[in-house]
Amino acid sequence: MNLFSYLGNWVMGGLRRLIGTQYSTPSYGEEAASPVTFDSAMQMSAVWACVKLLAETVSSLPLSVYKVGSNGRKVAESHALSILFSGKVNRYQTKVEFFETVILNLIMHGNAYCVIQRIGDRVIGLLPIMSAQVTTVLLSDGTVTHQYTHDAGVTVYSAENIW
Repeated sequence: MNLFSYLGNWVMGGLRRLIGTQYSTPSYGEEAASPVTFDSAMQMSAVWACVKLLAETVSSLPLSVYKVGSNGRKVAESHALSILFSGKVNRYQTKVEFFETVILNLIMHGNAYCVIQRIGDRVIGLLPIMSAQVTTVLLSDGTVTHQYTHDAGVTVYSAENIW
């Protein structure tokens, strides 16, 4: 074998290793030693700190409800949500506590559900419920219901009663 053949094989041999299909992706994952749950995740300081930072930051942001008209947008101070978010959102929580709960559910479970509390047609409160305990069901007639599983059993809410 002459020098040029040797160099050609050396260069092309290196290129041949770079050309082609990778049949399996590198994987370094392993199964968790124990199942990861909401409680076990929140016991990790990094998870807890990130969730706390996001929830507290978002919940402390100012919130206004606007009405869009021909002259542009104006703050709708008499809107039901504007009145609700100016004080206590429900009989248990302030606006900040309410949004901390909603953001926690969004981060940890991917969704947030709140039961709309009413007196007649007037909205008097929004009560957050644990997203992990809600199952959304599409019925055969096209209506959507939310089944909330709790200690006392299952409560079914229509889509109009969930925010």
